[in-house]
Amino acid sequence: MTFIAEKMPDDAKEHLPFKVFTDYSGDKPTLWRWAVDKEQGAYIVLINKVGGAYEGTQETKHYILNWKDSLISISADPLHEALSETGATMHWRIHKLNIPNELKNKQEEVISLIKEAFRVIGRFFDGERYFAVKVEFNITPYPTFTPP
Repeated sequence: MTFIAEKMPDDAKEHLPFKVFTDYSGDKPTLWRWAVDKEQGAYIVLINKVGGAYEGTQETKHYILNWKDSLISISADPLHEALSETGATMHWRIHKLNIPNELKNKQEEVISLIKEAFRVIGRFFDGERYFAVKVEFNITPYPTFTPP
């Protein structure tokens, strides 16, 4: 099975094991959609967005990928959409990745899972409208690992 994008159930929003952006009215506007892979026990949620055209800076989106109850934090910039004869392509640059120590020996699987998740995310959890979603890892100096 693979990731699918869907409306996030209200009960899931209330039981997340991490914090998400909350606006002035108490709403959590980033929690309208998520991508879920039930077979792998994984889901990815947008927890915050900073920058963008309104602020005059590069937009950065912060995600949490929960894989078998291990939380992987990801900071990524949506770079651009390109159109070609074959269809639209979305480009992402991941520049920060924090992987829990218990997954240190599964880096290849984590990277593969992230790429799968971003293929479904597309730009706004609309990956199906893209011919391809390309993910570039530009992490300096390297992914960090957090102790349990």
